Amino acid sequence: MLKGNEFFADNGSGEFVARTAQNGKTEDGLQLTDAAIARLFSARPAHYAAKAMIYNEGGTVDTVYVVRRGMVKLISHLPNGRARIVRVHSTGSWLGLGGLLGQPYEHTAIAVDDVEVYRIPANELLRVKEENPHLYCRLIEHWFDYLQEADLWIAELSTGAIKARVARLVNFLSEIENQLPSNEVRLLTCEEMADILGATPESVSRVLAEFKRNKLLSPCPTTNPPYNTHDCYQRDESALNFIAQH
Repeated sequence: MLKGNEFFADNGSGEFVARTAQNGKTEDGLQLTDAAIARLFSARPAHYAAKAMIYNEGGTVDTVYVVRRGMVKLISHLPNGRARIVRVHSTGSWLGLGGLLGQPYEHTAIAVDDVEVYRIPANELLRVKEENPHLYCRLIEHWFDYLQEADLWIAELSTGAIKARVARLVNFLSEIENQLPSNEVRLLTCEEMADILGATPESVSRVLAEFKRNKLLSPCPTTNPPYNTHDCYQRDESALNFIAQH
């Protein structure tokens, strides 16, 4: 059985609840400590270098992953052969939960930077289904929540003027980066951001240059060593929110 103190947040009734981290960012509603994940699921830690493939689209789900540190992009291959980034995940995200319902990996997962994960064997989740139905149901609910969020994410980043879409993406990247202060963001490359938005790198570059020129994005005073591979900026949250809505 689960021990209450192994949850990052527990409302006293056994429910998983969202919590707000010390940096002010709201984290995922399904949060377990490293110790709980390792014990409950026989999970093993693993490391992936930047640009390494974690799993491949269409493959049989033999492992579910929990991101401990770093950023992971999910890539979908279109009928014309083009690959497009359809989602970005960070600390606390669960990847591959579609395997609970017998589905293959829906996307290809690539490490954006150095990534640490927990690898959970799929057969361990079947064991949890028998031994802890409540936890298993929460995993299923979490997967459906992810599907709804993914649809909303795609809609918000695929419609509207390019300036508004870039602002939304910058805000999203800040929200999922739990290890930085709430007003800071690590930007992806222009190519990656363009891939997400369905735009050209040149268009994204022009918008980012305007944001920097107008001080909506300002270089962080210090950069945490693990994040040197990507630019860190302080963002003018209110100004970016205004642009994102227009």
